Amino acid sequence: MGGSYKPSVHFVHKTFDQTVKRLEDKLAAPVDYFVADQLGSANQRLHQHFILAALGLDRYPRTDIWKFLFDKAGMNRILRFEQGAAYYIGKYIGRDVSSCDWDYRLASHPPVPPMPVLIGRTEIVRSVDMPKDEFKNTMKGWHR
Repeated sequence: MGGSYKPSVHFVHKTFDQTVKRLEDKLAAPVDYFVADQLGSANQRLHQHFILAALGLDRYPRTDIWKFLFDKAGMNRILRFEQGAAYYIGKYIGRDVSSCDWDYRLASHPPVPPMPVLIGRTEIVRSVDMPKDEFKNTMKGWHR
């Protein structure tokens, strides 16, 4: 690949998807992730920063992930999670959230329960689930 190789967005995203799929197959568990694309400041080379979480991932050999990525894409670093990593990714995305490419998945967590939900004697419904007529704020008869 050499030092000047600049991977395409498609290649980077496909390689990440393959990495997650492979880990899910090896761990027999869903993988949660947070991923952000970044262009290197020195050479504008596209690369990714990501955080992975899965049941058993703490015991899975990082060298196996490293070798898989090295064979697919070349140089990479696989580090244990530290609080600073989440801060770094969040700070990067926060600089310009509308123009940066990022994604997340919480596959191991159940989806939000369906609405409506009864809390005491009050039914809570997301507004998008309600008929449009429910949004009329006018009273019948005289009002200001």
